[in-house]
Amino acid sequence: MDTLTFGPATGQTGGQVGVPDLMGRKRGEAEQRLRTLGLVPQFHEIITEGAKDTVFRLDPSAGAIVEAGSTVTVHVISTAPSPVDLDRRLVELTEAVRSLETEAEAKKRYEDLLKKLGELKGVVPSRPPASPGKP
Repeated sequence: MDTLTFGPATGQTGGQVGVPDLMGRKRGEAEQRLRTLGLVPQFHEIITEGAKDTVFRLDPSAGAIVEAGSTVTVHVISTAPSPVDLDRRLVELTEAVRSLETEAEAKKRYEDLLKKLGELKGVVPSRPPASPGKP
């Protein structure tokens, strides 16, 4: 059962407003009710069982008294990504990790580039400068 909540009309600021009980409501209805009360909804999706786009939790919780214009985080149920999406993302992450250089590989590549640059200028540096953050 919903509690009767009074607040400023849409677009109005100032005063205090009670956060309505929106548990189990759909995302669109939650957004409309919060905006009507002069509150700013911010949605956050949570992967859990239940009907998609259904309000799962509010922060601040229902019944809390807040200033008009305050943000209310509305946690809504999201469906889990499909196994195909997860597999594709895993492949992308694996490729990204493979492309990373170790510090030793990066240092060796840097030294080789300095040597080539020095040869082009006719000067071969004795050693590369220290790594950033190291003396």
